[in-house]
Amino acid sequence: MITIPGATVVSLVSLVSLAVAVAVLIAGCGDDRPSVASKARPDWVGNPMIDGQIGAVGIARPSLAGEQQTIDQAMAAARTELARTLSTRIEAAYKTAFNSSSDFKSGHDPAQVAHELTENVSKQLSNEVLQGSRRRDLFTDAASGDHYVWVVMERSKALGERISSGTRDALTQKGIATPELEDRIAAEITRLVGEPTK
Repeated sequence: MITIPGATVVSLVSLVSLAVAVAVLIAGCGDDRPSVASKARPDWVGNPMIDGQIGAVGIARPSLAGEQQTIDQAMAAARTELARTLSTRIEAAYKTAFNSSSDFKSGHDPAQVAHELTENVSKQLSNEVLQGSRRRDLFTDAASGDHYVWVVMERSKALGERISSGTRDALTQKGIATPELEDRIAAEITRLVGEPTK
């Protein structure tokens, strides 16, 4: 037995029982919505880049504002994710181009320059996503009521050229633009967002 000041006596068994009860209570406070088997969900929920498209998925839980508001929230989340994914891939393309270019100016850190260029074109990327993306599909989880929106952007030569143009401008402003570097970056960006190879 353990004696606690104030003349209260508590047995070790009672303390252990209390600890177990609290642990069970805390575990029960999590998300108690049943999960739906993954095979009930469309393939794009787990892989939004299928069918050769640039895509992302947004998820929104049901809200008191109504179903359309929930779908709009999922759409906004998908577009945000698409812009983030596109930025990440573009930054990786910059790094690849810088590391493979013999013409990249020494004294510059390729990772830092890639990050700065991505920040410079991020507004352009956000505008491209906002204007060029569309809802391809919608899935509602029957068990939870969650809405999944699949947003895609079609790959296009024009999209690649617009992003490459913004990049050329940023390279020129930094004083590191060279024809070889511009060509390598354009090739990497075209690989990411240009016309899919047939």
